[in-house]
Amino acid sequence: MTASIDVSRAALLGTGRSADVFEWQPGWVLKLFHADVPRSYAQMEVHVARAVYETVHGGTSDAADGAAFRVPAVGDLIDVGERVGLSYARVQGGLMTRACVHDDGSPAWERIGERLAQLHLAIHRIDPEDLEKRDTLDVFPTQGQRLNLAIQTAAGLSADHRIALLAELEELQALEEPVHVAHSLCHGDFHPFNVLQDARGVATVIDWAAAERGIALCDVAKTSLRIQFAPVAREAQIDPAHMAIRRALHDAYLDTYFASAASERGHAAYMRWLPLAAAARLVEGAGAAEHATLLALIGRCLAR
Repeated sequence: MTASIDVSRAALLGTGRSADVFEWQPGWVLKLFHADVPRSYAQMEVHVARAVYETVHGGTSDAADGAAFRVPAVGDLIDVGERVGLSYARVQGGLMTRACVHDDGSPAWERIGERLAQLHLAIHRIDPEDLEKRDTLDVFPTQGQRLNLAIQTAAGLSADHRIALLAELEELQALEEPVHVAHSLCHGDFHPFNVLQDARGVATVIDWAAAERGIALCDVAKTSLRIQFAPVAREAQIDPAHMAIRRALHDAYLDTYFASAASERGHAAYMRWLPLAAAARLVEGAGAAEHATLLALIGRCLAR
């Protein structure tokens, strides 16, 4: 589908690493990918986003009324000049960071962390067998294959660290029994800015482009790293006051997740997944400061 849209006049709702999001038609927004993003990436997102919607909503727009979260309906690919876009249903509500506040209007970071953990658990508790029944399981890329590629290609990793990370990945994957545990639905990029919440407290989880099937604790480790180290601006340093806020949110997130998760290994297993999640983050466009922090973390984890 080809459309004529003047992006200089359309209302810009947000900008991310791969795309800008604009107001589109009534009830819809347009995720317009940057010019250097290949069409194949957008096509992959269409398939993944539709599979997520089918899984969560069962093919109907109101199926999530009693569910833990919603996801936006997916429209069509739209060519706008040299760029490709993807339409999504407009979501009611705003960023969760603005919806969870204290009485004085300041963000309640601990509450945000707790809410984030509850939603993440709800994603991970989707039964992989349900994905198989809906024929959507194979739509999602495999977490292990992505991690393997990231470890082999991430800039800055020493040869010894690559070997150690690949061995750790193989061992951790072998520990997951039964097999369906390794096919949990994982968001892949779950953080507070990918959760919207309306006035009733209904949450919508957005931006499923990195969704995959894999092991939930690796997904937790990815979220942990994003909360702690991913700057809002790519090259920004995180100042001490901001880091204290992140720590409060992060600790509430992990405490709530592990208090509720039915995982016998829990926090210890999560710690083993951290360097692997860090390797994945290294190939996702981390800025120089975050890149150095992640390399140092990998070194410390592997030295234990």
